[in-house]
Amino acid sequence: MSRGDTTMRLSHVTVLALLASMTSGCLSHGAPEVIEPIWADDIVPIVESSCLPCHRAGGSVGLALDTRDAFVRHGNAVLVALHDGTMPPGSVDRSGDCGEYRSYKPVSRAQVETITRFLATAEETGAKDVEAVSTLPTAKGTALALALPRYTPSTQKDDHRCFVVHRPANGGDMMTALGVERLSTSSLHHLMIFSLPTASAVGHAHALDDEDEKPGYPCEGHPGVSATELLSVWTPGQGTIAFPANTGVAIGGPALLVQAHFHVEGAFDNDQPPAAEEVAVVLYTAEEVDTVMRPVPIAASGFSLPPGERRVEFSLTRPSPFAGPVVVHGVFPHMHTLGASIRLEVASEQDDEAAGQCLAQSVRWRFDWQDTAFFEEPKVLAPSTRLTLRCAWDTRGRDEVTRWGEGSLDEMCSLFLFVSVAPGA
Repeated sequence: MSRGDTTMRLSHVTVLALLASMTSGCLSHGAPEVIEPIWADDIVPIVESSCLPCHRAGGSVGLALDTRDAFVRHGNAVLVALHDGTMPPGSVDRSGDCGEYRSYKPVSRAQVETITRFLATAEETGAKDVEAVSTLPTAKGTALALALPRYTPSTQKDDHRCFVVHRPANGGDMMTALGVERLSTSSLHHLMIFSLPTASAVGHAHALDDEDEKPGYPCEGHPGVSATELLSVWTPGQGTIAFPANTGVAIGGPALLVQAHFHVEGAFDNDQPPAAEEVAVVLYTAEEVDTVMRPVPIAASGFSLPPGERRVEFSLTRPSPFAGPVVVHGVFPHMHTLGASIRLEVASEQDDEAAGQCLAQSVRWRFDWQDTAFFEEPKVLAPSTRLTLRCAWDTRGRDEVTRWGEGSLDEMCSLFLFVSVAPGA
């Protein structure tokens, strides 16, 4: 069930066939009567844990599954997506093999069977079923929609543009969630949100803006203002990135600097000019939080990937970048379109290289379903920790060497950690 196509259907005959294949051999004469699943007791818990983070009224995708009628109406498409393994989406491995995370959970085989049985009898049980579903806790705080200037990307395939956005007076100093409203864009590769903490930094950014006749200014790589600090990153596939309760990232300063990376697909292939882009950054803010986080990238660079290979691997081992102990609250892995997997391992400095424990990983990387995931229980890293970042790519679609870089057709191997200072440090 992709975001753009919710029309896939299985016939009721197919649904019943799936049901029969799952239950064949499980029932025998004298077995207890099977009680068919009902919406409120059996399906709502699955919907809440695995669907509602995105598929709800006002959620990050257009298809809401937060009522019984909606779930039944789109039920066959739900089954297709579950059996294909395309839902729930997201690149971070939530199987439990490498950490337990908040937000949506994978749907187990037993849960798929429960959904299949429910849909097979939904019409018959509808009259006596209970319409009940609750909404998961979402972003907290004051919502501020900060519109970027309307901008038409250049005819280059990759256009990095920085925009100065001033904060309204009614917002707090702590960012508790980040969302993006894509009003017309189909070419947005990422947004990086930076602070402009001083009047001098704001003035420098405006001076760069004034030098260019178009809105904003070109800023591939670093935004060009030395005092900036990274606050968060938004990429395709992410809805609203809601930080854990009572945590946030300090904004600081009167304005933000937003780096937008537009990738104009086929810009050299036809005479059609790129369309104007309309994007708004939605910040949720609070006056104060108990725990202040910051994103820190663990990244490899300078690598090159040979073409035509099913799997090309690269690893980087480095000491912890933190001078003292830190608490890791969440992770955000990032690669480009050739990515296959990414994994971050941690080990003490006394351990050998093979002794690393998995901190976070993606075993089925998809560029269009990137996500930020926060741990159920944050992890503590000692300053003596050794980090090993492992990435793999599939280059069979390329006939030339692919290099590390900022462009969409380049590749990356990075994983951001959302960290705070450990208590007592």
